[in-house]
Amino acid sequence: MDEVVKIPAGQTNNVPLMTIDLLPTLCNLAGANLPARSIDGVDASNVLFGNLISSPHDGLVFYSARNYNRFAAATGSSTCRTNI
Repeated sequence: MDEVVKIPAGQTNNVPLMTIDLLPTLCNLAGANLPARSIDGVDASNVLFGNLISSPHDGLVFYSARNYNRFAAATGSSTCRTNI
């Protein structure tokens, strides 16, 4: 039987991740290969298991679909800056 890997109970963090990270993370955890095409997301399993306390992304940019003049950016483990 394969080893069962668990995320530590009660673990919390403030590391920003995105849904684009799901495919690379789940592929890594399942031992599967990523598709041959370019993937924007990154493997975030180290964040989930508490081995990484800063973002695996070089930077993240968010926008509000309701109000296009609202933006936020984050780099590493920095706090988001709004309206940039």
